[in-house]
Amino acid sequence: ALLENGSFGENGSSLENVSLDSMTQWWWRHHHHRHHHHGGGKVLTLFHQTSREAGHSILRSGFRPGTRGWCGGGIYFAVKPWETYHKAIGPNSHLGFIIEAQVDLGKVRHMPPTCDRSMSAEKMFRDGYDTIRFNPGDGDEIVVYSPDSILSIKHFTWS
Repeated sequence: ALLENGSFGENGSSLENVSLDSMTQWWWRHHHHRHHHHGGGKVLTLFHQTSREAGHSILRSGFRPGTRGWCGGGIYFAVKPWETYHKAIGPNSHLGFIIEAQVDLGKVRHMPPTCDRSMSAEKMFRDGYDTIRFNPGDGDEIVVYSPDSILSIKHFTWS
């Protein structure tokens, strides 16, 4: 397997016992996310609502981009916690648990209300962007495509 320094071990360039899947995972971890997320952007406190079960899973393992939405497969956030109640409406959306996140916006692409359902991480990164900001008519939403954009997460409770 690939080592942390990017080499294939003591026998140089030999690809013996290295699966395509492990190479893809290594590339994604070491090249794709870190290389493409610009960072150093404005950091905002944003909110995401989901089910209690999914919320605990996110707190344990972090966010994973979804597969569909107004702006394609990404991680969707509202700007205010109460906005999460009417924004968590997709087929895989749930209510009951709000996550508060510190998100580094990086380079922001502003999109119209209908955004672009065919948007993807690859298209965003190719065009030099990290995040989308759009307003579908009920308040701004922020969509990130790399979990590396999310600096911290915690359970939000009304106090």
